[in-house]
Amino acid sequence: MITNNITVSWDTHVHSTSPLMFGTNDFLLGGGSVSEATQPAYHALMHDLLNVRFVRVHNEGLPNNWTNNRTKSWNATIIKELYDSYDKAYTSTPVTFIQTIPTWPVWMFDGKVLPSSLWPEYAQLCADLVKILNIDQKRSILFWEPFNEIDFTFTYDEMVQLWTMIAKSMMAVDPSIKVGGLTLSWARTNYIVDFIKTAGKMTGFLSWHSYFMGDSTTVTTDDILTKGVAFFRSTVLNVQGALSSGGVDPSSVPLFMNEYNMLYEWHNAEPRLFNNIGAIFYASVHKVFMETQLTGANNWNAEDGIFGLMDLKNNPRPSAYVFGWSNTYLVGSLVSYTSDNPLLEIVAVSNSNNGNGADSPRLAAYIINKQNVTASFTLSQSGKYTLGDTTTRHNIINATGVFQNIPLSVTSTLTITPYTLWLIHN
Repeated sequence: MITNNITVSWDTHVHSTSPLMFGTNDFLLGGGSVSEATQPAYHALMHDLLNVRFVRVHNEGLPNNWTNNRTKSWNATIIKELYDSYDKAYTSTPVTFIQTIPTWPVWMFDGKVLPSSLWPEYAQLCADLVKILNIDQKRSILFWEPFNEIDFTFTYDEMVQLWTMIAKSMMAVDPSIKVGGLTLSWARTNYIVDFIKTAGKMTGFLSWHSYFMGDSTTVTTDDILTKGVAFFRSTVLNVQGALSSGGVDPSSVPLFMNEYNMLYEWHNAEPRLFNNIGAIFYASVHKVFMETQLTGANNWNAEDGIFGLMDLKNNPRPSAYVFGWSNTYLVGSLVSYTSDNPLLEIVAVSNSNNGNGADSPRLAAYIINKQNVTASFTLSQSGKYTLGDTTTRHNIINATGVFQNIPLSVTSTLTITPYTLWLIHN
C-alpha cells in the first residue's frame, strides 16, 4: 500500500469561512402542516445536531399554505406560529433566513405565467409579507426572494421587469432588506451578469440553483464524488469569472447557490444520499464552497422523504452530521494544506474564537477518502499550535455508520477505510 502525504500549515491564513456556506432549505416551514413544521424534535435537531445558522424558507406551496383564500391575504397568525418555533429552539444562536415567496397563490392566478396586469397585485402581496414579518413581528429578516425558477416560463426581460416592480414595493416597506434574484434554475451566467448590471444597487444578492444529475441510475459512485463535486466547483468559478469578465467584482455582491444537491429527480429516492456516500459528497462540496469563497449555499433540503438530511420521522441521515460538523468545526480561518492524492482530500480550519481564545485555537480538518480502497497517509503539521497525540479526536462516517470523539494518534501512519470521511479535531 502506498503511503500518501498530507500537510497542514495551521498558521497560514488563506481566508475566512462562514456558516452561510453550510446552510439548508427548510421545506417543512412552508408546507401545509403547521404541527409538522413546528415540532420541537425537528427544531432540536436543526439546532443541536446540524447547528445550522443559514436557512432558506422555501416550499412551492408556501403562498397557498400561508394565505387565506377567503380574505386574499397572508395569515399572520400561522406565520407567527411557524417562525416562533425557530425562536424557541435558537434562544442564543442567531439564524440568518432567506424568505422566499416562490410564486403567486392560486386565488390570484392559477397558472405558470402571471399576466402583467396582475403584477402590481403580486408585488403588493410580497410587500405585505415584509410588513408582517419585519414591521409587525419585528423579525428583521434580511434576505428575500420574490419568485423561484420562473426562468422556465418567463423571458429574461419579463423576469427583470417583474423583479424590479416587486423589489421596489418590498423595499418601500423595509429599506434595510436585501431582495435577491433571479433565483435561477441553473447558473445562467449571461442572465446573472446582465441582471446585476441592470438592477445595480437594488440587487441584494444573486442566486441560482445547481443539481449535478437527473437520472442517477446510470451514474457511478466514483462519478458522483469526482465529476459531481467538480461540477459544483466549476459552477461557482464560472459565475465568479463571468462577473469579473463583465466588469463586476464578484465580492461586491453576495452569491448564493441556495438550492443544490446530488440530483434533481424527486420522484424516487437516491439511496446514496442516505449513507456514507452522501456524507462524503456533502463534505467535499463544503470544501469547494470554502475554497472558492462562495458567500452562501443551502442544500435541498433539511427534512423530507427524498432529499432530506433527516427523514420525516426526524431520524438523521449521515449527511446531517456533516452539516453539524461543518458548522461547529469548520467556521473560522481556512489554512494552507496539501495532499498528494486528489482522491484523498483535506480541508482544514483554525478558529481562535471558540471560547478558548488565541492561546488555544480549535483546529479541525476533514480527511475525505473518495476511493473504494483503503488509504494510508501521514499528516505533517506546522504552526505554533498543532494537533497532538493526547488531545486529538476524530469523528468517522463510513459504510458501517457514524462514530464520534475517538482518540487519534496523529504522529503515526494513519489508515482510512474506503469511502470514508474523518473529522479530526482537538
